[in-house]
Amino acid sequence: VIVVEPSSLKAPSSPFSSPLFTSPFIVSFLDETMASLLGFTDGGVLLFHRGESVEKLSSSHRQLFYGINKFVQKKEAKLHTTVTETTRMYWQTFEPGILLVYMYPNDGVEVKAVEWFTELLFHSVTFILGNGIFEKDATAIRLGLKSCFGFIDHLLKEQSSLLGLSSGNVDVALVDDQDKYQDVLNDYCIDCSTKYGMLMIDGLCAFATVPMWDLSQLELSLVCSYVRAVNNCDAYDGPIFLPFVSPESPYRLVVLKLAAGVSVVTLCDLTHTLSAIVEKIVPRYWVALKNNLVKLPAKAGTTVHPTSFVMHEGVWLVFAIEKGFGRAFTFMTQWEIVDRTAGMRLDMKEVAKSWYNTAMETHTHLSHEEHKVHDMYSDQDHYKTYSRIASDIHLCIIASPLVSTYALGTICDDVIGQLRTHGFG
Repeated sequence: VIVVEPSSLKAPSSPFSSPLFTSPFIVSFLDETMASLLGFTDGGVLLFHRGESVEKLSSSHRQLFYGINKFVQKKEAKLHTTVTETTRMYWQTFEPGILLVYMYPNDGVEVKAVEWFTELLFHSVTFILGNGIFEKDATAIRLGLKSCFGFIDHLLKEQSSLLGLSSGNVDVALVDDQDKYQDVLNDYCIDCSTKYGMLMIDGLCAFATVPMWDLSQLELSLVCSYVRAVNNCDAYDGPIFLPFVSPESPYRLVVLKLAAGVSVVTLCDLTHTLSAIVEKIVPRYWVALKNNLVKLPAKAGTTVHPTSFVMHEGVWLVFAIEKGFGRAFTFMTQWEIVDRTAGMRLDMKEVAKSWYNTAMETHTHLSHEEHKVHDMYSDQDHYKTYSRIASDIHLCIIASPLVSTYALGTICDDVIGQLRTHGFG
C-alpha cells in the first residue's frame, strides 16, 4: 500500500516557457477554472472559440495561440502540452489540418483522458455535420460550425461534472432487474428495425444492445452527451453521424421520454414515423413497466444505484472504471466537503478527479515488472481517499476522516464484490 500526498506530485514544467506565457494578459486568462477551446485551419484562420475565458481576449490575442504552434513547427518540433501554475493547454492537429487548442485546469485530469476528450470535441463536429464539412473552404466551415457551438459548449460543461467523461469513459447507471429491462429493450429495438438502442436513467446509460456497446467509447459518449443536451424534450427525432461507423451517411436519433429521468434511445432509419413509434411501438413494450420505470431515477441525496447496493455510512463517493468496456460508475451520498469553521468548501467530484489522477500517476511512475503498485491511500484533514488500480477495474473511494484507515481496504474489497455482482468489472 502506497501513501500519497496529492500535493507532492507536481505538474512538469513547460518545455516552451517564454515571456508569452508569463505576460499579464495570458496569466489572467489562464487562471480561469472553466475549460475553453480554440480551433484554427492549417493556414491560421480562427474557425471558432468557445468557453468564457477566451471571450475576454481580443482577436489578436487569440491568434497568438496559432502563432505559438507555428513557431514550434519551424523549430522542427511538435507542440503537445504547455503548462502554467493553474492551467494546461493541449495542442492537437486533426485531418485535414484543423488545429485545436484545449485549455483546462491544471489539476485532477489524466493526460490520456485529455487527449481523448480533445478528440471527442473534434468529432462532435462530425457527429452533427458529417465528414463533408471539412471538404469546404474556411468560410463555409466557419458558417457550418455555428450549428455545433451549442453541443461543444455542452461538452465543455459536462467534462467538469461527469467523472466518466472527464476520465475518457462512458458514464453508466447500475440498477436491479437488469435481465428484465435488457430483454424488453432488445425486443423494442427489433420492432423499431434497428440494432442500436439504449435506456438512459438520469442521463446515464443503464442498458444497451450489444451493437450499441460495440461502438467506440467516443461514439457512445457523443450519443449519450447529445441525449443529455436534448433531455428537456419529451420526444426528439433528428439526424446524427457516427464518426467511425458512418461519418458520411446519417443515422436517425430518436429519443423518447418514458418517465421523469428515464429515456429510451434508438439509432434507426426512416422505416417508422415518430408518431408510429410513439403510438404503436412504445405502448407495446414500455407501458407495462411504467410503475417500475418511475422508480429508477436517483432519490434525493444520492445517485442512481441498485437498491441492493449497500455502502459503509462513512463513504461519500465511489468512482469505478471497468477497463475492458470503458464504463464508469459513480455513487455519491455527499456533494461537497465543508468546514464552516475554516471557511473551506471542496467539490467532491473535483477531489475525486484529482485523487484518481494522482493514483494513476503514482501507479505509472512507481510500478515496474517485478512490483506493481495497486493500493494507495491518502489521509487528509477533512477526508480520506483510497484507490485500487487493477487490470480490469480501477476504484477510487472518498470517505469521512472518521473512517478507520485500516478499514478502507476491506471497504474497497466489498465495493468491488458488489459491483461484480451487478455485472460491472
